[in-house]
Amino acid sequence: MKIALFGGTGFVGSHVVDALVAAQHDVSLLVRPGSEHKIPSTTVWRTTPGDLNNAEALDETVLGCDAVIYSVGLLREFPKRHITFENTQFEGVVGAAAAAKRANIQRFILISANGIKMPGTPYQETKLRAEEHINASGLNGTIFRPSVIFGDPKGTMEFATQLFRDMVASPLPALGFFSGLSPNSGQILNLNMMDYKWRSFAELPRFENEILETPMQTHRYKAIGVGEVSTSPGPSAVLMAASNAVGKRLEGYPLTPDKILKALGKIKT
Repeated sequence: MKIALFGGTGFVGSHVVDALVAAQHDVSLLVRPGSEHKIPSTTVWRTTPGDLNNAEALDETVLGCDAVIYSVGLLREFPKRHITFENTQFEGVVGAAAAAKRANIQRFILISANGIKMPGTPYQETKLRAEEHINASGLNGTIFRPSVIFGDPKGTMEFATQLFRDMVASPLPALGFFSGLSPNSGQILNLNMMDYKWRSFAELPRFENEILETPMQTHRYKAIGVGEVSTSPGPSAVLMAASNAVGKRLEGYPLTPDKILKALGKIKT
């Protein structure tokens, strides 16, 4: 078969290329200018220069193919380079699906993500809207929802490596899915408390709270508040993760770099 693959220079896409070539399929790739060096080392049938906003390049990529695979995804946006969740994870899917229909290709495979929802983060929402578009497109679509994927990055930035860089190696562990916090510096970017991305009760599963009549020795006050911990576990989880990472008990929010340095004995009060 001849298969058009979007996202073939990425972590997942490069492994898909290898598997397709090993199975003796012909692969057609769309390659963004500047990413030519990321083309997998295995022999591909055809490469087309261009980006997801170029309908002509999309048409050339799918020309003569029997199926389309869309494997484009981001962990972080780069707005100044016009690389956003909206244009790669949703508008790109719309364009690729339209190109498939113009070429009379019915088979469309979309690599989505586990845990996507509406409302959600821009990452989650664009992934879900892309799924909905394929389901309503009339194409013979198949949607994969993988979770964390591990493997040989082959010189690219794969998910687990980026998680380590953003969550462990940074001064303050944090993911870049939400605005308001710099994962590299730990600097709070929100202007006020109203802008913080807290979960609402509508986004939470049902909790059944139980009142413990015996003291909890591991807690500083020997007790746990009813309900509050279950509705806002994120900050506590981050605090515990940071404590485990540095080997010192950290207390109090916000968990700024100076507090970590103080706990490590690097600075004085």
